[in-house]
Amino acid sequence: MPWIKEFSREDYAPFAYLSSQIDLLYWRQGQSEEALTELKETGNQQEWIKTLHSMLEIQTSELAKLRKIPPLKSNHLQAISNINLDVAEYKLGRYQLFVENLSMYWEDWETGLLDRIRHELAFDHSTLSRLSNLVDYNDPDFRSPVLLYRLLDLFVLLLDQLAQPDVTHEFISTFNDFNRSNTIEEAREKIDEIIEFTDKDIEDWVDLYLDRVNANFAISVLGENSYERGRDQLIGLTKEVYICLTKIYEDLKSLVGEFSKGFINGDPDSIDLEEFTRALETVAESFGKYPDRQLDRSLFIASFLIPTEGSR
Repeated sequence: MPWIKEFSREDYAPFAYLSSQIDLLYWRQGQSEEALTELKETGNQQEWIKTLHSMLEIQTSELAKLRKIPPLKSNHLQAISNINLDVAEYKLGRYQLFVENLSMYWEDWETGLLDRIRHELAFDHSTLSRLSNLVDYNDPDFRSPVLLYRLLDLFVLLLDQLAQPDVTHEFISTFNDFNRSNTIEEAREKIDEIIEFTDKDIEDWVDLYLDRVNANFAISVLGENSYERGRDQLIGLTKEVYICLTKIYEDLKSLVGEFSKGFINGDPDSIDLEEFTRALETVAESFGKYPDRQLDRSLFIASFLIPTEGSR
């Protein structure tokens, strides 16, 4: 993996520590965002408001800590960190907006879902574009979000072409506004470019990563051989992210192969709609597991990286 090799441990270790803190905050808060939807569905307004206030407090507190970290020596790595910090700033602004308009967002939380998705998609695509010339997509950390959005492109194109009656035009158009592919074939080609990630690829990346960071596995991995066991766990958690992404792709291909002909040929009666709905639910469940896999990995990385002097 040549990207990390360009930086010394002195430069890369502080960047890795900062990135781990930003990532952990992002995925933890994402879990709380899911809880807001569940609380709205059950009508628990008091707990919904309490959760939202807690999210704002956490984001404000953690972002204040991140801002205190001195600039990195490497301008290149600092530029990447600035973009990642902008994501944390964006989330803070969104939570502030929700808290300042509690009544409105409580009432419109479900009906306003597409507007929130549209807003976040625009920001996410802008972020990925800003990162594109700064990072190496051979790096698992940067490759996975790009792959996720390419999979989402394929999913939306499928919904569009299959004209599934329970999916509204508004939902499809929301995602199509940001779709980078024009056809299913083009979307699959883009996925195939980066979906293959061998065990050796991940093991080589982990070894290079651990050579460039300040890791203390004894903090979180109890017992003997903590380094070897910690290394194996990081390899395993990284593989789980890509196993999840591969499962999404397999489910999408199954959806294409088993159900597309009837809809595309204008013969929906030849399709078992119950089976079709179950297939869509399977795809949605696969997408839903991705944040969980990322959170597990982020928790572990943040547990063994130690703060490092490496700023200007």
